[in-house]
Amino acid sequence: PPPPAASGPPPAPPPPGPASGTDPARRRGRAALAGAALIVVLLLAAAAGYALTRDDGGDDDAVATDTTESTTTAPPATASSTTEEETASTTTTTTEAETTTSTTTTTTTQPVDTEVTAEDLEAAATTYYDGIASGDLEGSYALLSPRFQGEQDFESYRRFWTETVESVEVQGRPHADAEAMTTDLTLRYHLTDGSDSVEDVRLTFVPGQDRALLIDEYDVTASRDRPRGDQDQGED
Repeated sequence: PPPPAASGPPPAPPPPGPASGTDPARRRGRAALAGAALIVVLLLAAAAGYALTRDDGGDDDAVATDTTESTTTAPPATASSTTEEETASTTTTTTEAETTTSTTTTTTTQPVDTEVTAEDLEAAATTYYDGIASGDLEGSYALLSPRFQGEQDFESYRRFWTETVESVEVQGRPHADAEAMTTDLTLRYHLTDGSDSVEDVRLTFVPGQDRALLIDEYDVTASRDRPRGDQDQGED
């Protein structure tokens, strides 16, 4: 069948909207401004965060610096103290060493020449019997060696020279042997019973203190009785 006939004229198109709401160029401009504002906000936020981080880091650095300075400063004080202690220790050790050296030097003595001559031995024998003849028995007893004194104490020594022997004489000149440390001499004893006794004796000497010569042995090599007044002529 044929299309129905139009009942009237076609409707008119709707009127256009407002120009500001429908312009694409304006929409793009606004979007660009909004994006720029967002970037600025982000930059500000980042700057603020960096500033906060820098402040915290600065404090940490300051703490670290203080700690480092404290740590670095402490060793020199310790080193100084240690140096002072070492110096004091060294000074004490040196002083002790010097004191020891000084003491050693003071107590060290040079060896004394101990060579004994025949004249020394002959003089020692004569001095011994001169002391007995003068009555100085303590002095003559001191010229005996410790070994000799150990075999005859002073009391028995005194009794012999006062109760048995009246006096003693050295006849002739003593003869000494420096190498053997001996002296040979002839003695004439005047005994308390009125008789005389003549003995050829050998004295052996040993060195004592202060280079004194001490009688260590007394040996009779020959003995003969003589009437009182009969004098032997000693050898010169």
